[in-house]
Amino acid sequence: MENTVYIGMSADLIHPGHLNVINEGRKLGRVIIGLLTDRAIASYKRVPYLNFDQRKSVIENIVGISEVIAQGELDYTANLVKIKPRYVVHGDDWQTGVQQLTRQKVINTLKEWGGELIEVKYTEGISSTLIQNSLRQIGVTPQNRLLRLQRILEAKSCMTLMEAHDGLSGLIVENTFYKDDAGKKNEFDAIWVSRKTDTLAKGKSQAEEVDFTSSLQTLNEILEVTTKPVIFDGGTGGKAEHMAYTIRSLERLGVSAIVIKEEMIATTDESAAEQSLHRQESVSLFCAKITAARKASITGHFMIMVNMPVALSVTGPENAVDLAKIYIEAGADGIMIDGAAADANEVFAFCSQYGRLNNKVPLLAGIQPGVVATVSELQQAGINMAIYTSHLLCSAFPAMNRTALSVLQYGGGRETENGLIAIEKLEQFTRQHNSET
Repeated sequence: MENTVYIGMSADLIHPGHLNVINEGRKLGRVIIGLLTDRAIASYKRVPYLNFDQRKSVIENIVGISEVIAQGELDYTANLVKIKPRYVVHGDDWQTGVQQLTRQKVINTLKEWGGELIEVKYTEGISSTLIQNSLRQIGVTPQNRLLRLQRILEAKSCMTLMEAHDGLSGLIVENTFYKDDAGKKNEFDAIWVSRKTDTLAKGKSQAEEVDFTSSLQTLNEILEVTTKPVIFDGGTGGKAEHMAYTIRSLERLGVSAIVIKEEMIATTDESAAEQSLHRQESVSLFCAKITAARKASITGHFMIMVNMPVALSVTGPENAVDLAKIYIEAGADGIMIDGAAADANEVFAFCSQYGRLNNKVPLLAGIQPGVVATVSELQQAGINMAIYTSHLLCSAFPAMNRTALSVLQYGGGRETENGLIAIEKLEQFTRQHNSET
């Protein structure tokens, strides 16, 4: 009987290293590819450029591969126990780093039936990650960027987004990452762009909020230097009849979603019955705006999300969930709870009630500067997107203010050293980015 050979791989963008491992496997027997799902890949690095079906189609057409099956986790154990291969073949690059524990589990599992791990010398100078980095330097098409948000949502339990208010802050969100003790790469999944933050960055008050055309210019600056998906905070979205223009303008640029909120009208001088009637009318008009926005999408993939318009402390989590149900029925693709509207306990109470809905859409949480909440806590509560709003702008202002003050006080002396170092680093970063792109 022919030996069974199992090869697990991401195979995002096929290169000679993949073919080398496959060819070595073919020498040993019948090759089965365990193709990692998007979710499995997202557990330790960025979501792949090609989706699972696209990658599977490519792999199936390589000569010498007998079968392609899904591997739903980085851990090989489930598939190995099911197939009981004689050999597992892998490059020797996983002996350290994030896959080191996975490798040891493979060895332990194979021992149960006398299987063997065969490690092929890693092909130097090329990898899917290097190819992806090259593609990032070239840029990304609007269509690819638009669709990527939904793919990440499907692959990750909780996404993290950071606001950007100009090209430089966009580069920071695009490139900032760290590796934890296990070697897993952690980075922001998407970018949050807000008219509110754009207004503050331009030195205006909220009463002087910049218009949509001005925000589009800022958005373009960010899109030019980044590749990650973008969600646009559109405030109230303007008049319903203008929604089609707004949606199509964003969609053409490759923005993945817009978040809009109901425009609240004060009714404190009216009776309770009159306030209730106006409230119903307001919700009805807003639902019509959601529906109009949904119909305006050309691709059908642009997402319309809703920011809950009232503080949870006023409505209570049950009433807020009832309101969310109305928005979802009107066509909302996501519900956002703004961190400024309620404290953490109220947000978590809402999440508990919301989790009981049969018809749910992704749940977003806006995290304001100064609010301490870990991604794991938000994920456990049922949040699908943690959005850190205004953080970069709020941190930049006091730093620039201190530097300006120190220049006035000391005229470029020792006290401005930190500011000068920051400028040198900024210039170095800009030169490096320009040379890479």
